[in-house]
Amino acid sequence: TCSWLPYVPVSYKPRQNHPVPSLDGVKVWGPRSYTSPSWDLAGATFRLLTFLDESQVSEQSRDNKGIFKVESLPGERQQVLAEPLVENHAAILKRRLAARKVMADEFVVPLWPQGKKWVFLLSHDTDAITLGSPQELLTNLLKGLGRRDRTSLTMFKDGLRYLNRPNENPLFGFPGWRQLESPGFRSCFYLFAKPKNLKRHLNDCRSTVVEQDIDWNILREMAAAGWEFGLHAPIYAKQEVSALAWGKQFIEEKIGQPVAGLRHHYWALDWRAPHLTFRKHVAAGFQYDASIAWRDSMGFRAGTCFPFQPFDPDAQAAMPIFSLPT
Repeated sequence: TCSWLPYVPVSYKPRQNHPVPSLDGVKVWGPRSYTSPSWDLAGATFRLLTFLDESQVSEQSRDNKGIFKVESLPGERQQVLAEPLVENHAAILKRRLAARKVMADEFVVPLWPQGKKWVFLLSHDTDAITLGSPQELLTNLLKGLGRRDRTSLTMFKDGLRYLNRPNENPLFGFPGWRQLESPGFRSCFYLFAKPKNLKRHLNDCRSTVVEQDIDWNILREMAAAGWEFGLHAPIYAKQEVSALAWGKQFIEEKIGQPVAGLRHHYWALDWRAPHLTFRKHVAAGFQYDASIAWRDSMGFRAGTCFPFQPFDPDAQAAMPIFSLPT
């Protein structure tokens, strides 16, 4: 038995506006010419996973990193930021196939094992390692004086107490997390690591595992016990495969375990053409990236909460890496 899926060419056109229709009682994504019998399931899903609607965001709405706020998206897309549209599409296809006896319910693989309803994944971007680093001290002092910010001034004063004592300062939280999670939970830490020859961005992290004399034995023991460590990539790393590869190798040598994933600081992959950054991830040896998120809103930037393989429009093929939406 065959089941035909309609093909609607405008689904693949970047400048095409989409409304938010409903199909089989759930919200879907489709062009204005949408009708229930002619709705392009594959095209609508492809459009979301390849961020085609983001091409409508003007350059004037982007910052110097190419990042934009969700208010710059097409109005229709703003209405469904938190709607798992790709999952909705899959559920509709499942029901239609089951109704036509093409696929029985018992052949559908459960989303989570043992009947679980959801899965929680906790991860940490280590944007600061010690209050006593020179750049943290300077930043907190300037913020405290310029903004009359008491919190920043307190952080500056506390930082003076921890000069050359990174393992004792309150920002070195690895032992605390280990104690909290040790009964049976394991989270992931993305460590900021920037090679010296990479251009520095004003918004890059100001205290890192590279520049501070931290106790790597603590992290090494945690890695051996099942905690994951990945790379928190500097802002300009999206331009250099060598910077990504160097950060991966640096962490691997320190913790004695392979590094599989990364997340970009400020979510700063190439937001105009994400596939160009994913190519560099592949070349650097990463298995997944966790940088897909909205800058200023919760929700599903790719229309899904599940891992997916990014698409390379030039090669017209899925890429050998997974995107793990945040």
